[in-house]
Amino acid sequence: MAQREQDILRVDARDKVTGRTKYAADLVFDGILYTKSVHADLPHGKLLAVHTAAALAAEGVAGVYTARDIPGRNVGDNEKPIMVYDTIRSRGDCIAVVAAVSQEAADRAARLVTYDTQPMPAVFDPEEALLPDAPKLYDDGNLILEHRVRKGRAAKGFDEADIIVEREFRTQRVIPGAIEPESVVVSPQDGELRVYCPCKAPFNIRRIVAAACGLPMSAVRVTQPGMGGSFGGKDDDAGAMAARAAIAALHTGRPCRMTWRSSETLLEGVKRHPFHIYYKAGAKRDGTLTAIEVRGFVDGGAYLSKSKTTTWRSGIEATGPYRVEHVDVCMKAAYTNNCYAGSVRGFGSPQIDFATESVMDELAQQSQGGVYHLPRAHVDGADLDMSFSGLKTAVVNLAHNAQQKGETLDRAALARDFARAVSDELVPRTMEAAHRRGRRTIVAAGGVAANSVIRADLQAACDEAGCTLFVPPLALCGDNGAMIGAQGYYEYLAGRRGSLSLNAYATMDLNELE
Repeated sequence: MAQREQDILRVDARDKVTGRTKYAADLVFDGILYTKSVHADLPHGKLLAVHTAAALAAEGVAGVYTARDIPGRNVGDNEKPIMVYDTIRSRGDCIAVVAAVSQEAADRAARLVTYDTQPMPAVFDPEEALLPDAPKLYDDGNLILEHRVRKGRAAKGFDEADIIVEREFRTQRVIPGAIEPESVVVSPQDGELRVYCPCKAPFNIRRIVAAACGLPMSAVRVTQPGMGGSFGGKDDDAGAMAARAAIAALHTGRPCRMTWRSSETLLEGVKRHPFHIYYKAGAKRDGTLTAIEVRGFVDGGAYLSKSKTTTWRSGIEATGPYRVEHVDVCMKAAYTNNCYAGSVRGFGSPQIDFATESVMDELAQQSQGGVYHLPRAHVDGADLDMSFSGLKTAVVNLAHNAQQKGETLDRAALARDFARAVSDELVPRTMEAAHRRGRRTIVAAGGVAANSVIRADLQAACDEAGCTLFVPPLALCGDNGAMIGAQGYYEYLAGRRGSLSLNAYATMDLNELE
């Protein structure tokens, strides 16, 4: 079965790797117009007037449109207006859309659009946004959702703890970072609007465009061109871009393209939710967790997208995979005057897992280890190879035997000894491989680089050998995507190519590896 799966050629693989794939930004139509959004330059305020006369008079301009030119519903799926009508809630909100015969002409005309505003106080921190005197983004306040998880009595659990660790964590915004620029084309054809849009949910795009243009859904057709990944994007952003291009196409009767530069994606596009987390955990000397208390604040930005799901999910995952008798978790999502946050790879899991595992790692360090003698990994005939399957089996068997005999495990010591067993094999082999290859620089990334024992041992070994070690901050050690992309880049430069039948299944013969 595995061999058959490997032999199935991915239908878009050859075109993507040879550059023949047509993305939305590559599509060409007769008489096409290029559109440009005019973005707000303040985070919060009343929009009093928009002045478009100078832009309309500019060379090559076919039209300039504001919220008052939208014939239908001025909102997508995330509360965010397609174009601002009266209230600016985030720097980057769309004030107007310019359509012109070239992208350069659209860019020049967009700079000629001016507007009058009445600035309002802004708030950028989710915790501050929930204070009684914080500036309010909406009449009913800034709270999006409060999600609580309670079990037992946290105070009792901390009274029973021998060790208590309290830490504060902040995670940052992350953009999806698709391969191709975000782009959409809308073309009036045969009495309908044809939308060419890379997206995750074509029927959502169809519904948003139809509602914005005041048309029945039957008058809108969505075609999916090539898509270079989404990673959580190509959702809310795609709907807003498609609606703006559709409004321009509706008024001009000509195909209209909207393509975001990277600066526009950074300014207006969806981001991963930033978190502010207060994490407290208590444990006995043997490693048994007695209590976990979490207070988290989720920055939803100015508009609602996936903040409710993200907050709920992070709340139920706050204790990780660990057994703990007493739990008190409270996660709150708040509106702020930042760019909105949405579904970027994980819906809150990377943020809360970073905090949980950082605390667990620190708890494990309370023991110096040396209690449990675990096997080391060896592969006969391959002194640089290693396998940890036997090590993991040994830990499972040790835990089961202790349970059957009614013995108490020193969990902190076991965690420490496990990390030591891994590091004792990984670090010397890494240094030996570098020596044999004549390398003086070592990079550790991905989940393994989050282990404090491995990080410390690698650093000590590199210092002794005169090598340079690069490791990312802990907050960036949970996603292997960047690491895989970087390795792919160097494989490409080295001239090494895989078959177009490669897929995510582990079917490669190990003998094929160097």
